[in-house]
Amino acid sequence: MDKQIKNYGFIDEKVRDEDYKFGAESPLGSHPVLLESTDWTDYLPTDELQKDENGGEDSMACTNFSFQNDVESIFELYIKNGMLHIEDYKWLKEKGYFDENGKIKFNNRFNAKMSGTTRRGNSMRNPVDSARKDGLIPWSVWKYEPFYNNQPFVWEDYYQKPPQEAIDLGKEFLKRFKINYETVWTNTKDLKEARKYSPVHTAVHAWPYPVNDVYPRTAGSFNHAIINHANEWDILDHYKINGTFIKKLAPDFIFLSYGFVYFVTTLINPLTFTKIMKLKNNHLYQEVEQSGSFGVAVDDKLIVGDTASILATFIMRNNGDINGKCVAVKKEDWDSVNHYNPGLELQKEE
Repeated sequence: MDKQIKNYGFIDEKVRDEDYKFGAESPLGSHPVLLESTDWTDYLPTDELQKDENGGEDSMACTNFSFQNDVESIFELYIKNGMLHIEDYKWLKEKGYFDENGKIKFNNRFNAKMSGTTRRGNSMRNPVDSARKDGLIPWSVWKYEPFYNNQPFVWEDYYQKPPQEAIDLGKEFLKRFKINYETVWTNTKDLKEARKYSPVHTAVHAWPYPVNDVYPRTAGSFNHAIINHANEWDILDHYKINGTFIKKLAPDFIFLSYGFVYFVTTLINPLTFTKIMKLKNNHLYQEVEQSGSFGVAVDDKLIVGDTASILATFIMRNNGDINGKCVAVKKEDWDSVNHYNPGLELQKEE
């Protein structure tokens, strides 16, 4: 078993009367549901540690890491589902906001500094207020190299003043994207409802030793911020224990009494809220309302073309085991996903 780590960095600030409350009438108005299933597992960002792997000093920036994990998940959903306008996508690409895995990755160091993180840590509120005032910059700009080359973490180096390039890019981000938040109570019902809009940013006591890979209830004080992304008790952390950043908590595990749910809106180009069908890899789909066309789902798109070729591809990709893998869909769902015709692509090359 890997060494158990006691994580610190969360400073509790109570809910304020003036906070916008989830589920109540809010100046933010209503928001379209992003994820009816409430399970954000497919949209989680690239794993990232908040301290160097060899121990040493901790950045104490758990509230920044968890906040950015939350917002990165929203951007990942926008991008995977084709909701983000192509011009905003190109801007993010050009400015280096995507990591080597092709996922949005913001710079925790930047907002940890700008939000006033101390050796005691920070509140959950300060990182989002910094993002609203200073913007978010990509991980690739002003990244902290020791986190990625096994050198020791040095507090004074990590918390330097950001270069002007980083500050200016944060301001550019603010011209395109706006982040708002509402407080939500962390009872089971409200957590599940809130996760239709974003993972829930909250806090726990970290960590009791797991029992059969499940973390049991503990009465310790709240000292660590995380996001609840699925099943009420599944959370994403920024410490890797037993080889994973995802932790499964016991059903009676105690969360901080409240959390934040986030909303990301675009300021220049509109988002597209067209319902997009979720594809299951290597399944055969048929549009049954008009064309009768067939397609095989591969990497979030439908491979289409000559029917005989598509059926052969479907059988081969499943090694003949096709039971339960045929799906009839309406034209609206068929049209909502990307299609790829290898035959046409070959003709273009010729």
